[in-house]
Amino acid sequence: MVAPYQISPNPVESYFVIKSAISLDEQIDLSIFSHEGLLFKKYEFIHPDENYEYVIDVRNLPPGDYYLMIHSDRGYKIERMTKNKKLIYENDAL
Repeated sequence: MVAPYQISPNPVESYFVIKSAISLDEQIDLSIFSHEGLLFKKYEFIHPDENYEYVIDVRNLPPGDYYLMIHSDRGYKIERMTKNKKLIYENDAL
C-alpha cells in the first residue's frame, strides 16, 4: 500500500511540507538521500500538527537533486526532490 502523503513545494529552497490526507497516529520516518544514495538526514515524527503537516527545514542542504523516502505502518513512498539555491533579491538585502 502506498503511503498517503504529499510533498510540496518541489523544487524547494528552504522548507518543504509533508502533508497527510488523513490523521495518522503513527510514527513516520523520513530519510533524505543524495542522488548517489548517501544518507543526508533522517527524521522521526510521531504526531503531525493540527493540519496533518510536517515542516522540514532543508536550508543546510546544498543545492541538487535528492530522494525522499517516507516510511510508516501504511507503507512507503519515494519521491525525487530538487533543492534550489535561495535567490536573494535586491530588496531583500536592504
